[in-house]
Amino acid sequence: MSLSPVVQINAIIMLIAVVFVILLASHTLIRAFQTKEKTLYLVFITLSLAITPWLPGVIDYLSWLITQELVLNDAAYILIGSTLYPIAFLSWLYIYLDLVYQKRRNQIIVITGIFIIISDILIIYTLFLPTGTPVKELLPVVNQTELDHYYQGFILIVAILISIAVIITGIHLGRRALESDQRDLKWRGRFLIIGFSLYIFAIVDSIITDQYLLIPVRICIMALFLFLYLGLALPKWIRNKLE
Repeated sequence: MSLSPVVQINAIIMLIAVVFVILLASHTLIRAFQTKEKTLYLVFITLSLAITPWLPGVIDYLSWLITQELVLNDAAYILIGSTLYPIAFLSWLYIYLDLVYQKRRNQIIVITGIFIIISDILIIYTLFLPTGTPVKELLPVVNQTELDHYYQGFILIVAILISIAVIITGIHLGRRALESDQRDLKWRGRFLIIGFSLYIFAIVDSIITDQYLLIPVRICIMALFLFLYLGLALPKWIRNKLE
């Protein structure tokens, strides 16, 4: 099987992004073990699972580089790319509520968690219905020759709602941090506002199919992860430079 040059460029961008996020998440996990800080464990979960929509394409691209064949089927693309990232949202929501709204934190987390579980069950159930069942049109469209899948129907609505909630809560947390008298918290606030503002490109990435337009979109998403990492788990050496 051959892949077009533009598909390979997008695949390389996704591969770099996945490796980059793995490195950031690993560094965060190491810091969490060292400091025993609960928030850092949640940041690790958030970063690790937020990149999963790109993971099927990366797996297939690595397989293609080695064997010239693609190894995943449509079900794998949908299961990996659609059922894990909502858990990243749940992890982020806990971080946000723990910092700004502890009073109703547990109730909101439980309600959101139930919604996510139901959504994932519906995806899995629909996935294994017989081919041709009308409801299967609600599932993402997999285009394996482009190493990608595109949301539609119910899943698209869920993805957009999650993205909007992430953008609103993230920017709000960033604005709260800007009100602090601590210099490093102000910088975290700036990084969070930039990062969560870029999150709009995550919605674009899940909708558009033009491989050329996806290149700048995915570069912006790579920047998104960097700014979120700086805002949520600012490394000590950077913190020292900013003080």
